[in-house]
Amino acid sequence: NKSLKEISNLKYAIDQSAIVTLTDLQGKIIYCNDKLTEISGYSQEELIGQKTNKLKSSYHNKHFYHTMWDTITHNQVWRGEIKNKKKDNHYYWVDTTIVPLTNERGKIIQYLSIQTEITERKILEKNLEQIVEIRTQELAKANREISLLNQRLCSENMLMSDKLKILHEMQQLILPKVEELKQIKPLDIAGYMEPMDEVGGDYYDVLELNNIITIGIGDVAGHGLESGMLMLMTQSAICTLKQQGESDLTNFLDTLNKTIYHNIQRMKSEKNLSLAIINYCDRKLYISGQHEEVIIVRKGGKIELIDTIDLGLPLGLDYDIKDFINHEIYLEKGSQIYLSSDGYADQDNIKHERLGTNRFLNLISECAERPMYLQKT
Repeated sequence: NKSLKEISNLKYAIDQSAIVTLTDLQGKIIYCNDKLTEISGYSQEELIGQKTNKLKSSYHNKHFYHTMWDTITHNQVWRGEIKNKKKDNHYYWVDTTIVPLTNERGKIIQYLSIQTEITERKILEKNLEQIVEIRTQELAKANREISLLNQRLCSENMLMSDKLKILHEMQQLILPKVEELKQIKPLDIAGYMEPMDEVGGDYYDVLELNNIITIGIGDVAGHGLESGMLMLMTQSAICTLKQQGESDLTNFLDTLNKTIYHNIQRMKSEKNLSLAIINYCDRKLYISGQHEEVIIVRKGGKIELIDTIDLGLPLGLDYDIKDFINHEIYLEKGSQIYLSSDGYADQDNIKHERLGTNRFLNLISECAERPMYLQKT
């Protein structure tokens, strides 16, 4: 009979994974499968005719069992987790579902219990609780230490503020001046940088030597003294390489990276630097290094975005990063290039709206017809 075979297969599948127990109305066991004998250590003969409280562990209180019996005697399904005791006095946990079985008149005649052992899971939960408790104590201790540290920092903040102020002034001093940019031919160049609340590592520079114009733009991860110092180191190294006549972008960035990497290791810092180096000569633009997108506005207003993610790696992460790719672009007369740090998207426009990438591109389109020195205002 196909139906009997299907029922037999279903029973076999359940018996392999779950404890199945059938009790009378008083809780006496009238049937149990081999899974219960396997886990509890009791034989069928020791269990049949005995109440299920033979397996009690005394872990649960009277209210727990009262709630369970009150539920099933009112013909409702009860679900919960029970801690039981084996014949050898070891404990085990079971995820339990008890279903009241009724006759054709709806009267309860038996209770069917299906249980899945979850002992290992409960052990893991207990261990996790202990870990959380230990961690809570550690956090409380750390909080006390932080409170003490904050008191010390309050007294040191004034000194640090003075140092950052000096660093900020140094950063502003080494930025290219308007007079310098005007002398660079044949490009019309304008630059602008205004820090927000903290001294950061944003950087740009424009240098010309032997008819090759080199533009560097980068951003040191994070803010504060270390970021500002790393920015100054970068500017100094770029100027040195430029004055030495290094025009190969791969060698340029490789040498720069090794210099930055060495200093970061000496500082025991975890900072790194995104940096794009751009050479311009005879209407050709050569880009190398990883930074924000390069924005090009062609004559007529068409905007192109050059993704630099595959043109290099952040500087200072590794000593050797020679695998750079140079991206070459031809610029016809009237083309415009826009380079920015990641901070522009967080700025507000005159309507106090967050600028973001789309508004920034729209703003560029609106300003593209103006001379460069007017666009930055």
